[in-house]
Amino acid sequence: MNDSLIQPDRRIGKWAAIAILIIAFAYIFTGAVWLVSNIDEARALNLSPSEPYLTIMEILMLLLNPPLIALFAAIYGYATLEKKPYALASLAFVLVMVALTSFVHFIQLFVVRRTTSTTVVEVLKFDSPGGHLSATFAADMLAWDFFFGFAMLFAA
Repeated sequence: MNDSLIQPDRRIGKWAAIAILIIAFAYIFTGAVWLVSNIDEARALNLSPSEPYLTIMEILMLLLNPPLIALFAAIYGYATLEKKPYALASLAFVLVMVALTSFVHFIQLFVVRRTTSTTVVEVLKFDSPGGHLSATFAADMLAWDFFFGFAMLFAA
């Protein structure tokens, strides 16, 4: 069927879902290449990717967010009238998730990698020295485990 004949919400949803799949496969592929090529380092770093793989994966995480918003907006647009409140709640939860995870990954790319302050790195880096978890890791877990979970629940 000609793509221009499909309703805009379905067309946007279709292309957003395809973009999400492509980005997700690229993320998994990047992680797998790092893991296979650095198996000894992976054991030593507790599965924390090294450069340039980490930067690529951070960028992919940022690129994932716009299609996620588009997909959930399409879900809202396609929802029947009685399901619109659920779809709107789902969209709201995904917006909060995207805001949190975008902030975290932007900080990882443009603050943590560029600072010379060990204090900033200890506070903001995903896996702080000594194996302690950081505030940015907690924020990303809140985004993906809590808000994205509720987004998926309401979308269903």
